Amino acid sequence: MVTIAYSGNYTKDVTGVPDYITGAYVCINDDQGNCEELTEISRGTYATRKDGIRGVIGRSYYIEIRPHIGNTYRSIPETILPPPPIQRMYYQYNPGTIFKKNGFDVYIEFKDPVEEKNYYKWETIGWYQYSLDCWKKVYDPSPFNLISDKRFNGQHVTGVYLVTAPYNSRMPYVVDGYQLALTSSAYEFLENLKKQVSITGSIFDPPPTFIRGNIYNVDNPDNIALGYFYSAGAAEQGIAIDRTQVIESPENYITLLPKPLYCGDPCDMNCVIFGGGTCGTEPCPPECNNLPDMSYIPPDAWPLFYKRCDE
Repeated sequence: MVTIAYSGNYTKDVTGVPDYITGAYVCINDDQGNCEELTEISRGTYATRKDGIRGVIGRSYYIEIRPHIGNTYRSIPETILPPPPIQRMYYQYNPGTIFKKNGFDVYIEFKDPVEEKNYYKWETIGWYQYSLDCWKKVYDPSPFNLISDKRFNGQHVTGVYLVTAPYNSRMPYVVDGYQLALTSSAYEFLENLKKQVSITGSIFDPPPTFIRGNIYNVDNPDNIALGYFYSAGAAEQGIAIDRTQVIESPENYITLLPKPLYCGDPCDMNCVIFGGGTCGTEPCPPECNNLPDMSYIPPDAWPLFYKRCDE
C-alpha cells in the first residue's frame, strides 16, 4: 500500500491534514521488466490487487509515480532479503499501570544468522470476531519497532516485544506477527526518522536534520522528494490469545458481538434471524468484504472451535 501527498511548510497555520495526491499513476516494477499499476482505494492511497504482484526473495523492486500534473518520480531498487523464521511466539498478561491499560504482551524469539549483518523490523495484525461470520483486522500503528543485530549477531534472541493485545473482551484475539528483513539503507532511513520524531526538546536530543530517502525526481533531480520505498522478506507466525484465563473482568466488557441495527425496509428476515438486527428504515448493513479491514475468512491461528462450520 502506498500513500502519496505533497509536503508542506511546518508553521502554526498547518492544519495537520495532508494534501493527498489523487489520480496519479503508481506502478511497482521488478528487475524482470514486470509492472503492476496500483489502484487508488481512497484519497491518496494506492494498493495492489489481491492477486497482483508478489515479492520474491532475491529479486529487486522499485516504484514509479507520475502525478497527473508534474514530473516522474522513482525509487532506487531494493532487493528482498531472506528473513530468519520466527521460532516461537508467546504472550503474557500485563495487569497494566496508571499510565498503561492492561492487556496481553506478545513476544517472539528467533535465531539470528551468523557472519552477516541483519536489520529487522516487526509488524503485527490483530484479529477479533466482529460478527457471526466477519473478522476485523487491527493494524499495528507503530512504524519504528526495528533493530540491527549489532549486539546479538548469531545468537538466539528471546523476548522481542511485538504488541499488546487489548483485554476488552473474553472472546479470542489473534495476533499475526511479521519479522521483516530490511536492507541496511532502509534500516538507516527508518532509524534516523525514529530519532527525529522522538525529539522532546532535551539538550541530549540529536539536532534536527534533513533525512534523504531513496525516491528521486527523474526529470528534475533538484526537486527533492521525501519518503522511502522498501521491499523486505517477511517471516510470519500467528498466535491465538485465550482471554478467558484472567480472573478480573475485561475493560468495557461486552457480552454480545456487535450486530447491525437495521435490516432494511422492506425488512430482511435473514438479517434479523441470523444477524441479530432489527427492522427499520435504514438500508441493510453492507457485506463484510465491502467494509474496510474486514474478512469472511478468519486468520490461520483462529481457534477451530470458533471458526465457521464450513471452513
